[in-house]
Amino acid sequence: MTLANRKALHVINGEHYSGGERVQDILAETLPQYGYDVGFVCLKPDLFPKVYRAKASPIFNIPMKHKADFSPYKELADIVRSEGYDILHSHMPRTLPVAKLASMKTRVPLVHHFHSPTLFEGPSLATNIISGVLERISLIGVDRVIPCSEGMARYSRKIRIAERKIDVILNGIPAIGPRVHREDVGAKTWVFGMVALFRARKGIEYLLQAMAILKNQGHDFKLRAIGGFFSDEYESEIKALADKLGVADLVEWVGFTDKVAQELAQLDFFVLPSTHGEGLPIAILEAMSIGLPVVTTRIDGSDEVVRDGVDGYLCEPENAEPLAQSLAKIMQQPEGYSAMSEDAYQRQQTLFSDASMSSGVARIYD
Repeated sequence: MTLANRKALHVINGEHYSGGERVQDILAETLPQYGYDVGFVCLKPDLFPKVYRAKASPIFNIPMKHKADFSPYKELADIVRSEGYDILHSHMPRTLPVAKLASMKTRVPLVHHFHSPTLFEGPSLATNIISGVLERISLIGVDRVIPCSEGMARYSRKIRIAERKIDVILNGIPAIGPRVHREDVGAKTWVFGMVALFRARKGIEYLLQAMAILKNQGHDFKLRAIGGFFSDEYESEIKALADKLGVADLVEWVGFTDKVAQELAQLDFFVLPSTHGEGLPIAILEAMSIGLPVVTTRIDGSDEVVRDGVDGYLCEPENAEPLAQSLAKIMQQPEGYSAMSEDAYQRQQTLFSDASMSSGVARIYD
């Protein structure tokens, strides 16, 4: 006799489909192998319900009317009871108060997942501070928290989560495509790329400044910027900056795509110049999973994945000069490319797989 899987209901924003949402999707695809079927509740349904891949997982849309609207907890509690969910699992600060109220109402255990520091989650510092206060209140009585990196574990301790409730589960991904093999690096235009939901903390402005430096030095390259913008205003601001710096003709704005593997396969290496702690960037793991060396900043999360001079290069954040120097190192040393590519590939496969992430989450559920 085979026992039926238990059921976990993930409470998510659902507005975007970037790193955090990719984690949620991967967990839904892989947790059934470890005894848990996953459903989703979207509190801000938009892009996620349209593009998520775990089609066996049901989605319930319960839109919040505004950020302080916690009334969806009632319908969430009804879903938990009627569909027989055993665990609630919240993601992002906005979902936590709603999930907490539903957990109290149903007496179903609640796990909260930390993907990035709340202070840097949105574009407004005042809003982030309010979200942080609300997050801390809502975390009282939560059964477990899952930081996605050691940096996020430090954040958990900083906001006074009890050590016994902290279980670090590193982000992981499946292999998203065959490993790239570049025989002609250095003999053609270098193509590097960035995958992100473009907003201020991703540091694209510093990358554009670094590109202006590299252009003046005579390097032959182009950038593929893959992903949408957080707002129309920010998009206009960044594209105006590219024009001002004289690098607009070196950037291809790809926009959002759910075919990330195909986009990454067109690159020679990957760059993510984030200005603040990232949790543990899925975009970096995806790039490494096909053997792309990575240039990124020395911040919490990113520096847990990339080893400076081995899988790529780490540089100081919010500074175009060291970023340009790191990008130039790869382009000036094509003979070292193959070894760096192999190291990046092996590191992702060994330490940051979907199996290691999902088995860890299932252990916490158990």
